[in-house]
Amino acid sequence: MDLDDNDEFMDSPDIGSTDGFNGSPASATLQSLNSLPFNRREMDQWNKEFSKAVEYSPKQINLFDEPPSFTLQDPNDSVSIQRMKEYFTTKNARKRQLIESVDKNTEISGEHIKKQLCYIDLGYFQSVELKTEIEKLREEFAVLSSKTQMLNKENNALKTRLSKYEAIDVIDRQRNEDARNRSKKKDAALEKQRQMLQQVENCLDERPGAVATLRKQFDYKENVTKSATLKKPLTSSSNRPARYPPSVTTISTSSSSSNEGPVSLNTRNHGQLGTPHRSRK
Repeated sequence: MDLDDNDEFMDSPDIGSTDGFNGSPASATLQSLNSLPFNRREMDQWNKEFSKAVEYSPKQINLFDEPPSFTLQDPNDSVSIQRMKEYFTTKNARKRQLIESVDKNTEISGEHIKKQLCYIDLGYFQSVELKTEIEKLREEFAVLSSKTQMLNKENNALKTRLSKYEAIDVIDRQRNEDARNRSKKKDAALEKQRQMLQQVENCLDERPGAVATLRKQFDYKENVTKSATLKKPLTSSSNRPARYPPSVTTISTSSSSSNEGPVSLNTRNHGQLGTPHRSRK
């Protein structure tokens, strides 16, 4: 209950005022009760139910003894009259004082008790509601706890699968890296072999120059021999067999390269030198 509801509740005619309890332990109790979380509507409803259920009526209480007997000795007995007058005057003043105190204390005490009963009942109803809510929360907590355990199991299973997949991925990456390295090495070896073959081919392409030089030399010798033969007189040509150059002239040269074979020059006719044939191993 907020402060405005407390002020209205304290000023309402049903509960009354607590001015008579200022500075007393009961006043401290009432002030502590003002902080309870109850609103005016709930208290008004409780007051109505209390008025219907409880009959609240004051009872007569005899606060004085019976007065002494009034007896006069004679009509002029002023002493007895004065004594009775003082007695009733004192009793009457005392009665008024007690009645005022009792009325005031009765009202304050009754309202205080009524207020405490109201707080007790409302607190009880509130505790019942809170207990019901706590039971519901416990049930929800049990359900959530079960779901949490299930989710934890699934999470652990997913972590295990993820670790397995990560390990497989690492192995695959390493395998691919090894394959790329092997491919690079193989390509490097093939490139080196290609360069070596290119060098061998270049060396072979340079050989026809040497063969042409040898061809010129042999052509020159044949021409010289032929000229010398033609200048001799034909005295006994019928008895001498005809001289012809060799039908096949073979020139073999050793290659400086280990991969190059011998070069052979074949001449089928006189005065002609065949094209060189290279044999590659």
